[in-house]
Amino acid sequence: EDVNRAPYPRAVVPEVQGDGRPDEVVAQESWEGHLRRNDSRIVELFQFQIRSEVECPVCHNVSVTFDPIMYLSLPVPKPPHSVALTVVPANYPKVPMLKMDVMVPKGATFEELERRLWTKLNRTPGE
Repeated sequence: EDVNRAPYPRAVVPEVQGDGRPDEVVAQESWEGHLRRNDSRIVELFQFQIRSEVECPVCHNVSVTFDPIMYLSLPVPKPPHSVALTVVPANYPKVPMLKMDVMVPKGATFEELERRLWTKLNRTPGE
C-alpha cells in the first residue's frame, strides 16, 4: 500500500459495462480504472487482466468482464515415472555398459519393469 502512487483518497471507479463494445475498448477502460486506484511498480510488473465470460442459462445474456489479477494457477502435468538402470552385458568389458531410463506406470511391478527393459533393448530374455 505504501508504494501505491495513486492519489489519496482513492478514486471511486464504476464498473465498466461492455454493452456490445469491442473487447479491446472494454479491457482498456477497465485497466485505466484499475490504475486510478492502484498505481505502483508492482502493478506495472506483475499484474495483468483476465477476461471472464458468463452466460445466463435462462435468458442467454452474456456478461464479459476484465479483472486485474496477479496470480494465475495452472495445472502442472505429472511426469511419467522412470527408472534409471545400468545394463551390464554378459560379455562385459568387451561390450560396454549401457545406461538407460525405462518408463513404467506408477505402481508397476518388477515383472513390468523387466518386460519394458527387454522391449527397450529389442531383445528377449532367452537371447
